[in-house]
Amino acid sequence: MSRSAVAALRTQRQATPRVETRRVADLRSNPLNPRRSMGDLAELTASIRASGILQPLLITPAGLVVAGHRRLAACKGAGVEEVPVLVRDLTESEQIAAMLSENLQRQGINPIEVATACKGLRDRGMEIEEIAAKIGIGVITVKKHLGALTLPQELQDRLADGSMPFAYVKFALEHNAARQRKLLVETARKAIKGQWSAVEFYTSLNRGGETPRQTAARERRREASRPQPSRRERKQDLLAAVRDFHLRPTIGLLKQFEEFEPYRELAQDLHDKLVEESESL
Repeated sequence: MSRSAVAALRTQRQATPRVETRRVADLRSNPLNPRRSMGDLAELTASIRASGILQPLLITPAGLVVAGHRRLAACKGAGVEEVPVLVRDLTESEQIAAMLSENLQRQGINPIEVATACKGLRDRGMEIEEIAAKIGIGVITVKKHLGALTLPQELQDRLADGSMPFAYVKFALEHNAARQRKLLVETARKAIKGQWSAVEFYTSLNRGGETPRQTAARERRREASRPQPSRRERKQDLLAAVRDFHLRPTIGLLKQFEEFEPYRELAQDLHDKLVEESESL
């Protein structure tokens, strides 16, 4: 049979998968499954025991499960002997992509498991753009997941257990050089303990590990040491700012000055007067 005929036959088989009934004992968990933990199966097991399998498992002709690992485990726990299956002939790359896509939809997979699966697809020759299209996430997100595998092991562990937000990864990668790793790990520890936002984590990295509280205190000291303009100078500033504007835009401009403590009282007074004048126009 020619290569083109084989390809056509393969495409036809993939387009028309077979629905069958298989013995649970003949089905095997897929070693390529990116998800390592099945989670709590008690509720799913009880449901299957009461109502049976409502959705077929997706398997390969050899009996490797592609979609439905938790259902298979729950079936074993419920004592189910046979299950409906959908049989498809899939390459290893197609199996990984399908399993990764399913787990992402169910939000039952951690960032390091996603990253490991993406790396597996890259190792099998799949381009990053193709991976993104296959599993339904952005190219930049795929790159960040792959980058996460280059972070210090401690940070990878924190990503895996969920204590470190994935939003930290972008900024962690910017400080992942060998000479910066000590700072990165120490700052990440403080950020995780303090439940900082990603912006606070980024700011701290750029300021040598300074905590948000230390940053706020330093900003207060700097503000307190700044010379405050006199009342006359503040009035001149306001008048100069509004001199070349029409009346109504001036009102909006004065509202902005009200946000700054040194100008607040004067700006409010002028604002009220201008509002009165505008209403009389």
